Amino acid sequence: CTNKSVFDFGCGTGVLAIFAKLKGASKVIGIDNDAWSVENAIENCQKNNCNDIQISIDDISTFNEKFDVIEANINLNILLLYMKNLQDLLSPNGDLFLSGILIDDIKTIENALIPLNMYVVSSKQKKTWASLHIKNRSIPTAVWVSKYFFNIDIRDYGSGNAGATNTLRVLGSKAGAFVFAIDMIKGFIAVDLAYFIARYQMSNVELTNFQVILGIAAVVGHIFPIWANFKGGKGIATLFGMILAIQPMVAGSLVIVFFAMLFLTRYVSLSSISASIAFPVLIFFIFREPEIMYRLFALATAILVVLTHHKNINRLLAGNE
Repeated sequence: CTNKSVFDFGCGTGVLAIFAKLKGASKVIGIDNDAWSVENAIENCQKNNCNDIQISIDDISTFNEKFDVIEANINLNILLLYMKNLQDLLSPNGDLFLSGILIDDIKTIENALIPLNMYVVSSKQKKTWASLHIKNRSIPTAVWVSKYFFNIDIRDYGSGNAGATNTLRVLGSKAGAFVFAIDMIKGFIAVDLAYFIARYQMSNVELTNFQVILGIAAVVGHIFPIWANFKGGKGIATLFGMILAIQPMVAGSLVIVFFAMLFLTRYVSLSSISASIAFPVLIFFIFREPEIMYRLFALATAILVVLTHHKNINRLLAGNE
């Protein structure tokens, strides 16, 4: 708990809150709905020289800040009722600790975590009781940025897409640029993994093919993230990072196409589609890439981007993009 913010849900007499503070937590808040428990918790905090712990009778729904650690020693029905609230207060890489759980109820909690994209990291069991360590699964950049900094799920706003363009439209340029950068790095790093995995066992042709495969895996994972109910972005930033790693000159040319179209139309979606269509044109006719795998990839990219932007295309045609 050192230098971490801690939220104790159903703090009772404050034992867990006090323990967190004594272990070095920078901020501790505890809430309960029982006046006697809160009174005792405050008294116990004073006895343990933990006067800066905030204990109160409060409703979890009134809190909107994020905590590094959330702890709850409370009955199963209450946990199930407020699990979504607990997740909303948990930082993207935060830790949720549940204790006082009957071993027979672990499966029930695990099932409740599935739609929230959370999972049990570990459990400790003694006789019929268990404690659980729970975390968020990996989720799209736009989703955790929107949840952590803006307390919303980006997929509920704008186009409903968890990508840089929708983030830009809904949350502003800084958030959009940050999401684009992180998503681009995904593709770049995925491709560069080829050098660490098999650089000296492959020919140049084999290496390029392997890079394409790794990049495609990153793009598909971005568009259809397993732990976010397969609702991700459209893959533009990740695709760009992939192309940048394999052929920087081509990537630079695509940037020119993108911004030229953006200058002319002011539509990010149309600019993305135009750049994707320009990709196979550049590969086939300008740079004359000889590798069949890369040519097929360029062609498939153009088709994929057009397909993932079909809603944008409909809005463009209707004049309400």
